[in-house]
Amino acid sequence: MRICAGRITAGCNSFVPEQIDWDSYYRAAADLAFWFGFAPDVLEKMSPEEILIWQEQANRQIKEG
Repeated sequence: MRICAGRITAGCNSFVPEQIDWDSYYRAAADLAFWFGFAPDVLEKMSPEEILIWQEQANRQIKEG
């Protein structure tokens, strides 16, 4: 485990924490866990950008039914 931008993670992806909308990030992570069964350890390894991209895909699938 490493500390990255104030969070303890398995790895540290490069990003600037000041540019992250953390509310959107946490909502996106919760959506992925609920709708698609992403495990917490998988979500922790993903960068915030990856999670938001996955959320866009998930929203498309949810809307299409």
